[in-house]
Parts: sequence; structure tokens; C-alpha cells
Amino acid sequence: MAVRPEKVESDSEDGDDGAGMAGAEGEKIKAEKEAEVMKTILDPLKPTEKEVEDHNRTHMPYRNWCPHCIRAKGKDMDHRRAVGGERNLPEYSFDYCFPGNELGYKLTVLVGRERTTGMSMAAVLPSKGSKGKFAADKVMEFLAECGNQSGDVIIKTDQEAAIAYLVKDIVGERGDEKGCRTIVEESPVASSGSNGIVERAVQSIEGQVRVLKLALEDRVGKEIDAESNIVTFMAEYAAYVMNRLEVGKDGKTAYERNKGKSATVLGVEFGEKLVWKRKAGQKMNNINSRWEFGIFVGVRQKSGEFWIATPDGIRKARSVRRIAKQDRWTGECLSWVRHVPWNRYKDQEDADGDIPNERPWSSRSRSSSKGSSSSSM
Repeated sequence: MAVRPEKVESDSEDGDDGAGMAGAEGEKIKAEKEAEVMKTILDPLKPTEKEVEDHNRTHMPYRNWCPHCIRAKGKDMDHRRAVGGERNLPEYSFDYCFPGNELGYKLTVLVGRERTTGMSMAAVLPSKGSKGKFAADKVMEFLAECGNQSGDVIIKTDQEAAIAYLVKDIVGERGDEKGCRTIVEESPVASSGSNGIVERAVQSIEGQVRVLKLALEDRVGKEIDAESNIVTFMAEYAAYVMNRLEVGKDGKTAYERNKGKSATVLGVEFGEKLVWKRKAGQKMNNINSRWEFGIFVGVRQKSGEFWIATPDGIRKARSVRRIAKQDRWTGECLSWVRHVPWNRYKDQEDADGDIPNERPWSSRSRSSSKGSSSSSM
């Protein structure tokens, strides 16, 4: 026969057994959360004398208990995102890269990436740390494309002064109203691993720019100078195609993760000569053709229009047509790209300016100056 256990009377007169149990459960949950938050560092185990002797012969493989291995091959602390540590806010990272040639000329490219979707942006700027309108507008276009023109976002950068100017402009553009905060986070100094998201984006953008340049050189049959204006359009187009065509480990492109649908890309090559349709003008002017020749140099992501370089400047077009293969690639047409992406800001007070025709660091300038000096002699 089972014996019923005697009821143990509580010391509390108010009968707060439930509260006590809840308190214990709360302490347990609190301890579990502290364990999740606490970043553990591997605790090395003391080896045996035999293990130390064997290891000292070659110091291979790496051992975390060997002071020589740590000093020679020690890595930074792991900066990977913790499991279950999903962030509720979109996080954007920005940095500069400087692809250039053997003569010392370097492009200044601003690269950005959104952590969750993997959406990337890139834009060639007139100078590092530019405070003009162009750089901030490109970032705002990127935020709008990702659906974060409004709402709270995190912007993560290194502690470089040039990026700080840009972030200040972005905060000013977005404002600081309720539901539109721009939370700035800085990675540790000289720690590229802490901002690895944008570091990988930089490598991808640089690689894609090299591909576009090499492919265009092969098409036109000659080397393209890194100082050529058409090169300044390559970075933005590189980010455009990467977002829409580069498939991740989940089988989706960044555009699919962001928009929830697949993207369509215009089936022409960068730098290709084609015909484009001008906007309708006066109704009486219907005897002249509305189709003109131009060079394809990218896509305006905000509207989906195509950037077309013409002898009169950069134009936006909604409709384009390819021409015969033997007529698509002529080196002379590269001279049609007479402007740079930020050229349309030249008439504004906060303009970034143009690339001068003769740049002091340019190889063309050096050769022309040599010619002029020799002729004067």
C-alpha cells in the first residue's frame, strides 16, 4: 500500500511556493542567457613532457599551448556571428578600395554590402573622403534598393576619418526622426576581420571590375588605360550584375533574397555599341529618327533605365537594340565616354567636380608635357 507523503508546510504565511518556483526558473533562464552572451576563449590543456618534446622538433601542427606557435601564427579572435544571434535591424558595411595600374594611378571606389541579403553596391568617387553630394546619393540609392530608405538601420565601418565624413552625410540625408534612426557601429582599429562582410565585397567587386576590363579589351582589340573615363562606370555595373547573377550557398542571388523574386538582366555586354531610343520631342519633329548610336555603360538601379554614353554626354534610355556583331566593337567609340558618373553634379554648389582632361598624375599628361618641352627646346 502506497504511503501518501506528508505535506510540507511552507515557511511563508502567504503561500508563495509558486513565486519561489518561478524565481528559480527565472534564475535558470538568466544563467542560460548569460552563457549565450559570454564569449568563451579556448582554455589550452597542459601537454605531457613527451608531447612538448615531439612538438618542439617541427612546431607542426599549430598548438595553442606553445608560446612560439602563438607568437608566430596566432590568429585574431573569431568574429563570426554567433548561432542564434540574428540581428533585427538591417546592417550595412562600407569601405574604400583602390584598384590601379603599375604607374601609380588608382581609382577610389566606395563599396558597401548589406549583411542579411548580401546586396552590394560600388561607385567610383572623385576622391577619398569626398563630402560632395554624389557619394551620399549613391548610398541612399543603395538603401532604397534594399528597401531601407526609411526605418532604423545599422551602419558599420572602420574608424577611418574618410568613412566618418561619408557616414555623417548619410545621417544628415536620412534625418533622425522616429523610425528612421541611423545607428553607427565602428569595428576595432586595424582589424579587417571585424568587418569581414565588406572585405569580401571588396574582393568580389575588384575581381568583377578586372573581368569587365579584360573582356572589353579583348573585344576592342587594344588595352584600355585605367584612367579612361569608361573604367569609372565599371564598378557600379559590377555590383549590379553580382546582385542579380551571383548565386549563394542557399541557391539564391542577393536580389532574390532582397526582393523575393528573380531578376532580369539586359543581354548586352558592357561597352557594347548599340542603338538607343531618345525621348519623344516636339510632335512636329517626326521626320527625324529617334534612334541613335551609343555605348552601353550600365544601368540606373533606381529606375531600371540604361546608361548610354554618346558624343553629347551620358543619356538615360528605356529602349535599346543591338546592332550587327561586326559593328559592335570599335575602339574609337570609347572616346564617346567623355564624362564620369558624377559629371551631372558639376553645376551644383556641393558638386564633386569633373576629372580634368589633363590630370597631373596622368601618363598621358607626362607624355604630352615631354613633347611640349622638347618642342620648345
